[in-house]
Amino acid sequence: MRLPAAILGAWCVVGPAAAAQPCQPVPHGRLEALLPPALAGFGRNPPNGETDPSDAVSRTTVDYEDRTGGARISIELIDTCRNPDILSPFKETLAASPPPTPGTVFRSLAVHGFPAYEEWTAESKQGEVHVLVADRFTVKVTGELVESRGVVENAAKAIPLDKLAALK
Repeated sequence: MRLPAAILGAWCVVGPAAAAQPCQPVPHGRLEALLPPALAGFGRNPPNGETDPSDAVSRTTVDYEDRTGGARISIELIDTCRNPDILSPFKETLAASPPPTPGTVFRSLAVHGFPAYEEWTAESKQGEVHVLVADRFTVKVTGELVESRGVVENAAKAIPLDKLAALK
């Protein structure tokens, strides 16, 4: 599996006046180790991951399924190596909420002290929580056919974000 073009070609900058230096992404196996082993009411599928040192990106995903009701929670962890092409749109969304849409809640929040935003549509029972960790890692938790936005928030809170922030 190849990563999307928007994720490719990342560089890290160490301080505002520092020259760009190649970034070594955290291997996806270390990201996978931070995925919750279980979520209440959901069974976990095997994770999928990829580390591409030449493009300085690492990514892992996993799905959790409620085998009785069809609900699903998906978690994606990405080491962006501070690639501005990935982080700029994320930061813009954190800074300014989009215009209201009928039936959809959009709000800013913090997850374990890290900036995040949430989208929730009650009619379709779908929601997402996006978290920016240490200005380097992105976390996306998606819920489909879940009973409430709290289910998606709780899945995001099950990830040890402090440990993710400490990875180098």
